[in-house]
Amino acid sequence: GDWLGVGLTAAALLLIAGTATGWAIGVGRFGAILGPVFAGYLYGGDWTNAMVMAAFAVVPLVALAALVLGQRQGEAARGFAE
Repeated sequence: GDWLGVGLTAAALLLIAGTATGWAIGVGRFGAILGPVFAGYLYGGDWTNAMVMAAFAVVPLVALAALVLGQRQGEAARGFAE
């Protein structure tokens, strides 16, 4: 009986983890498809290499800002609760 519970718990955790992993892979594939297409449009518009790299750097910088701001909000919320 105990092993059945362990197996069911493991299966449930794999389903949850698999969902997040699937989303992460899907977003990565979306970027892998659109990145070269977007770069082609930029190069077709006579953008230099530096300009294209700067344009592609915007998304990670926005993500970094969101992570930093989210962490600060989380720290502030924990400090308020204490």
